Parts: sequence; C-alpha cells; structure tokens
Amino acid sequence: MTSPGAVPGGAATDVLLALADDEICMGHWYATWIGLAPFLEEDLASTSIGQDELGHARALYALIDPGLGTDDVELDALVYGRPPEAYRCAWLVEDPCPAWEELFVRHLLYDEAEAVRWQSLRTSSLPGLASLAERALVEEAYHSRHARSLFGRLARGGVDARARLAAAFERLLPLAIDLFEPTEQEPAALAAGVMRSSSAEQAATWRTELDGLTRAVGIVLPWPTETSSASSDPTPPRGRRGVRSPAFATLHAEMTSVYALDPQARW
Repeated sequence: MTSPGAVPGGAATDVLLALADDEICMGHWYATWIGLAPFLEEDLASTSIGQDELGHARALYALIDPGLGTDDVELDALVYGRPPEAYRCAWLVEDPCPAWEELFVRHLLYDEAEAVRWQSLRTSSLPGLASLAERALVEEAYHSRHARSLFGRLARGGVDARARLAAAFERLLPLAIDLFEPTEQEPAALAAGVMRSSSAEQAATWRTELDGLTRAVGIVLPWPTETSSASSDPTPPRGRRGVRSPAFATLHAEMTSVYALDPQARW
C-alpha cells in the first residue's frame, strides 16, 4: 500500500503526473468561473469542460498506482497530499488568469496542446493509458470545437475584442510553451513506448496548428524568441521539474483546503 502522499517513481509516473497535474489545476480554475462568465453559454461550457478535465485527472492519477483507483482516501492523498515541489504542472495552468479573455485564451492554447499530447499517448505501452487517451480525445474534440468557434467570433468582434485577445496572447504564450517542457525522464518514457513523440515534436505540431488557426483571422501570434522549454534540456527548469510559479501557493491552498480538514475522510 502506498503511504499517504507518496508517488511511485519511474518514467511513466513523470508522464502521468505532468498531464494529471495540469488537468486538476484546469478543472479547478473552470470551477471558479461557473456563474461568473460573461454569458450563459460560457457558464455551461465552464461546467462541462471542468468536469471533463477533473475526470481525466482522476483517471491519470489512478494509472500511477492502479491500487488507488478503488480507494478514495489514498487517491486523495496522491492528488492533494503532496508538497508543492512534488507537482509537475506547467506554469500556464497555475496562473489565475483573472480576466475572462485570459481564461479563454488559456482554454484555446491548452486544449490545442491537449489534442497533441493525447494523440502521442494513443498507442502507449502503459496499460490503460492508450484506452484513456482514446476516450479523452473524444471529449477534447468538443473542447477544441468550442474554443475555436468562439475564437473566430471574438477575432471578428471589433477592435476592442482583438486588442484584448492580443494582450492575453502576449502574456500567456511564454507560459503556454512550457506545456511541452520535457519531464526529467522523457528519454526513458520514449524508449519504453509510454509516449510516442517527444515534447519537442509535439510542441512543433501545436505551434503549426495555432499559427494556422490564428492567421486565418489575421492574427499573428507573438511567439517568444527563445523557446528553450521545448528543447531536450530546458533552461531554466520550471513546472515539469518541480519548480513552482509564484501563483501556485494560493492555488495549492485553495485546491487542498477541504482535504486538509480531514485527510482520512471519505466524502
């Protein structure tokens, strides 16, 4: 039995934690916007997308230690009982994105990345991961369709709408490229077939897709000059290597507040 908050080692765990920790953070942020979005369609979208991301997170955490899938207390300990440095989420998902246009632009950037990342896991050698990727891709297709449709409407919505989108892209793109920061054991994960394409290859596909999408409406993305986080040896290390952003302390306190009341409770 795994001790509370303990995380099994290995290359597969690195891959699973990176994606699962991203998903749990995104699910949390979507939940905070339920009832606060600028129109009803987005309230409903926040509810639906947030539930999907939390479901993906739970399934990924369960794959880290299959014995946890039937024990909510131990699963909660893995998710919420770790210290901040044990998380492997990207800085993009740690950011509060206080303005709705930032929340939306993160939604677009993140779900385009998810489509690429899940595709790399469709033929994973890790038991259970390939089938999970297949199911997740079905749901992610709806997320991406929602983001792309609304992006097109906003991009054609006038000078103010385009200016807000541009400002959000300017701030968030440097964080978004870290979605493809390699984990410490990525070479081993690739060699074992846990993932079928490298982070650098995935990042290139993601960037091509985004450039095509945005240029179709006359927007050129302000890509950072240096994209070292998508290289084989990122400098400096960030989220995938356990380095937390300044925003994470508040996020971690919010996500773990209920768990901290009684770590042994069965809710």
